[in-house]
Amino acid sequence: ELEEAKMQFLINATHDIRSPLTLIMEPLSKLKTIIGNSEGRDYIDTISHNAQRLLLLVNQILDERKIDKNQMRLLCSETEMVAYVKRAIKSYKFRAEQRDIKLVLDARIDQLKLWVDRIHFEKVISNLLSNAFKYTPNRGEIRIGISTDGKQGIITVADTGIGLQEEKTERLFERFYQSKSARVVNKAGTGIGLNLCRALVTLHGGKISAANREDGVTGSVFTITLPLGNKHLKPEEIEMATETEKLKKSLNRQPSKNLRVLVVDDDEEIA
Repeated sequence: ELEEAKMQFLINATHDIRSPLTLIMEPLSKLKTIIGNSEGRDYIDTISHNAQRLLLLVNQILDERKIDKNQMRLLCSETEMVAYVKRAIKSYKFRAEQRDIKLVLDARIDQLKLWVDRIHFEKVISNLLSNAFKYTPNRGEIRIGISTDGKQGIITVADTGIGLQEEKTERLFERFYQSKSARVVNKAGTGIGLNLCRALVTLHGGKISAANREDGVTGSVFTITLPLGNKHLKPEEIEMATETEKLKKSLNRQPSKNLRVLVVDDDEEIA
């Protein structure tokens, strides 16, 4: 009952936060084109980056609720994971350079094809990378590994942080749980990110685990395993190529000028 009360409060607050956040982010992108000098742009970049962080948290809370209510729907397509992960880590390059952290993609194979929902699975990768950056000191290293054992694809995110202080590492994936490591480095989070990771990986038919590194380096490693092929998915969770082709054809049609669009929102500025 207490967890449900917490979630209900969070959801109500989140809906209130999302509208003003949208109204901050949209004018920001326009403001960037207007302001010419580099100092002004630096300030806008800082505002924009932190607004994105807020939006990520807001969306995580809403995703959690969808999963709670069985409203989260996957639409999986065959995805080449080496290129996919390479694209996903691009947005972390700047942060890595700022803190002199080595961000390494360690792919043991040239290609690994897995069936994932590309939008939702990127949230898993982003959460694990954000977590790794939280605990990795400046001039440390974050290594993303991609491999397979013939039956499943394996993705690992390893850091050179302080490692995990928990005796039972599965507790890290509990909702609202504050890790002991977070208290040590004084960076307590919401306890939602890793819980969402586990829920999304489970929806994909996979597993996620956490452990301390065993290669002589201090730090933690998070491991995702996903089955090869798509037999573990429900038919409605598989995106058919024909549907994608139909969509592409419909997008190539000439636009119609005889349509009206009705915009409805309870926030006047958004409307």
